[in-house]
Amino acid sequence: MNRALGSLQVAALLVSASYGIGFLFGSGELALSHGMAGSIYGVATGFGMLVLAVFARQLWATGLPVWDLFGRAYGRQLQGVVALLSLIWMSGVLAAQIQGGVAVLELLGLEQVHSYLAILLLIYGASRLDLRFASALFAMCLLASAAVLVYALIVANGMGVYLQAIPAFAEDLSTFSPSRMVAISLAVGLLVCTGADYQQFVLAALSLAAVGGCVLAGCCSL
Repeated sequence: MNRALGSLQVAALLVSASYGIGFLFGSGELALSHGMAGSIYGVATGFGMLVLAVFARQLWATGLPVWDLFGRAYGRQLQGVVALLSLIWMSGVLAAQIQGGVAVLELLGLEQVHSYLAILLLIYGASRLDLRFASALFAMCLLASAAVLVYALIVANGMGVYLQAIPAFAEDLSTFSPSRMVAISLAVGLLVCTGADYQQFVLAALSLAAVGGCVLAGCCSL
């Protein structure tokens, strides 16, 4: 494995792994019933990345994906189960991103069949990118998204609402039942810590960048 990613590159890839169209649409839909607490997925993801930073150095030292770590500790049978769970998790995330991308292209006037074809081709192209180039590309996309968000807030006179996001989030958490809030937080946090789609970037980092990238990604997510 070519371990050449710096902290900023790791952070850009980690954030990009979570914050796609599926996440934006899902959080927007959840906000209709839970207000600012609809961003609970993003907050839980941020905390998960900070927890990942705690053992990122040890994970980097092993150089092994999560299923191999479980297999080494508990046997090959569990290794296969963990690999299957990782496959299911990543397939679900990919499906959400595909559906979100297709929805956007349909809004732009593209037919559904052509939308699916375009999104699948884009995903295939992204999967062939060098990680260092991908990190730069995704960082530019994240910056562009942030610029669009700021512009939309200014045009809609929504800066006041955005500046009150943290206290509003804390207040709106009461719209979730305690059991559901704990379930969402634990599920998302554990998936971030154990998901192979996140750990691959830690494994491809320079030694100290593995920790710094996780910390930076966690802070940005929060």
